[in-house]
Amino acid sequence: MYLTFLLQFVFVLLFFGGTGALAIRLFNKNWFREFDFLTLFASVLVGAILAATLTAVFFTRGKTILTAFIPLGIALGFLHRSTHQQTEAPLRQKKNIRTTTLLAALTTLFIFSLCYWQSVTTSSVLPFVLPHYDYILYNNISYFFSVTGQENIFHINNLYDASYHGAKPHHYLDSWINVLTSTAFGRLDVVNYYLCILPLVYSLIVFGLLALCEIKDLPTVTGFGLAFSLLFFGGVLYPWVDLFPLFANADNFALTAVHGHPKLTFYYIFILAAVVFLYKNNTLSATLALLCLPVMSITALPAIAGGLVLFLLINLKGKWIPPVVSKKILLSTVLTGLFIGLFYVLFDHAQVNMEGTHVGDVKALFVEDLLNINSLRTRINIIGGTVIQLSALYLPFLALLLLFKSDFVSMLRKRELGIFATLAVAICAAGLGGWVLFQRLVNGMQVFNNPAIPTINCVCFVVIIEMASQLQPEPKPKKFRMAAGMFLFLLVIGAHLYSFLSEKNQMKNYDHFGKEYLQAIKSFVASSSSQGIAAGVSLKGPDEYATVFSKYTVYYTLGDYLPFFANGFVPISISDFEIKLSTANSIDAIRDLNAVKLGLFYRFVQAQKEKGTFHTVEQSQLDFIEKYRVRYAIVSAKATIPPFLQARTQQQFTDTVSGERFLILK
Repeated sequence: MYLTFLLQFVFVLLFFGGTGALAIRLFNKNWFREFDFLTLFASVLVGAILAATLTAVFFTRGKTILTAFIPLGIALGFLHRSTHQQTEAPLRQKKNIRTTTLLAALTTLFIFSLCYWQSVTTSSVLPFVLPHYDYILYNNISYFFSVTGQENIFHINNLYDASYHGAKPHHYLDSWINVLTSTAFGRLDVVNYYLCILPLVYSLIVFGLLALCEIKDLPTVTGFGLAFSLLFFGGVLYPWVDLFPLFANADNFALTAVHGHPKLTFYYIFILAAVVFLYKNNTLSATLALLCLPVMSITALPAIAGGLVLFLLINLKGKWIPPVVSKKILLSTVLTGLFIGLFYVLFDHAQVNMEGTHVGDVKALFVEDLLNINSLRTRINIIGGTVIQLSALYLPFLALLLLFKSDFVSMLRKRELGIFATLAVAICAAGLGGWVLFQRLVNGMQVFNNPAIPTINCVCFVVIIEMASQLQPEPKPKKFRMAAGMFLFLLVIGAHLYSFLSEKNQMKNYDHFGKEYLQAIKSFVASSSSQGIAAGVSLKGPDEYATVFSKYTVYYTLGDYLPFFANGFVPISISDFEIKLSTANSIDAIRDLNAVKLGLFYRFVQAQKEKGTFHTVEQSQLDFIEKYRVRYAIVSAKATIPPFLQARTQQQFTDTVSGERFLILK
């Protein structure tokens, strides 16, 4: 299995690299004349985006937000266009080709092996580690993209109810790449995400870092070691942070490129692309690279758009870039924002709205709450708490800067690093402002966290690479400074590497379900999948809806092992009315209600009430099962099997480990 998936991953890299190189050569005839990591990084990234965009256009008939990549890509192409062969351009040197090819092969092998190790297990019942449920959600989303053609996160619900249809903002680039590669190779989406999508984005991060190391003329071995080390660099999550309520969000801030939420990894590649453009003295191209982020993920829009505008205001005094370039940056930012907004105005015609994605939500969650004294206090706490937490978590890096204070000050005087550092501060400030304004949204923190943490980490990357490029033998009295700096760097890397390995080992050695139980379900899925997607339902007990996220029954249900058996098997929750809305305060109550209202069964019952056909919840559950011809039910250990469901059960499997029941219905 290792060799099969490795060869698939290598083919994907070659395909994306070749596609990207051909696309770039349409604008620049000199592209690929010299084979280095900048060439490799740009070619693979452009190829992946182009292939994903074309795939999305095909399945959605053009109704995809990824079409915004097209004008951004064309603009970048014209900025770097060259229509003739330059005789003075260096020919590809054999030594350079061999070195780059060897390092690229080692990168591919190491990254894939890391992903294979963290996802494949022999100590669990399943051959793959059961991930965080968000992984399952992403793969359900990508599979139903190709089935329904609807670019939203309602996956199987689009099959049952047309009111879910319509484009909805989320992060879709990873999902569309998954659609393309899993379809091409006939893989299960969740397995393909593990062993193709994650290795792809990790490899792109390393290629981007190596490109930056090449620009700074770092020795090959130094650059290679540094690039892989920086994958594990970020804020440090100290053991004592749980003792202080102030550090409640520390685990969301102390993230690295490979040890964090998978959707954040895609931020790094665009930010690194922007950094490379800055070091190539093209600020406008760097801006366009950053503007790809809101297209990739809607949560980046406030931070990136606001950050660019704030940067332009600061530039009025700093004067790093001329006025004509500032005007082009402002125009690009406005046009990108208008494109995204206009796209969702035209194609977001769904009757079901996620929290914060409708104009009415903006009024209810922002305008009406703007002058509320309690909300004002919360906003002040968000700003103060975030600054304190980030300062503490990045203390080792700040100490490193103090050790090399004079070097750091001189580095900031360099135009490219000065611009990037200022831009990073502006992006973080705008993201924090977005979180403050929309703090009532259940995912409001992501407006700051998603773009800010990768940006901060990329600043750390650039500073460390700059320091490494300027290292000189120090006189004896100052050698302690070099030793202390290396100690701090290795301390951060070691802490994250230890945490990463420990977490993965715990996941690999934890058996969620019994072997016989899963084998019985696997046999049922195998026999049912030949007849198409089998409809199923999920029932949880009241105690299993303690958090607001668990109340999003439209996304989170039982059966997270099903995607490892067949694509498309997603049960629908019919225990929505077991959920108790929060009584702590009105904000939490509204959040809970907004979550529950998205559920298909909740909407089914509301429709019955409007028609006057509703009698009891149990009768509605039976009506739902009959209408959608449900063939299986998953009941948690904390839920009671309704009498009508027991009467319809043809066969029942009970798990001895979790207590969960799997019912095959008549």
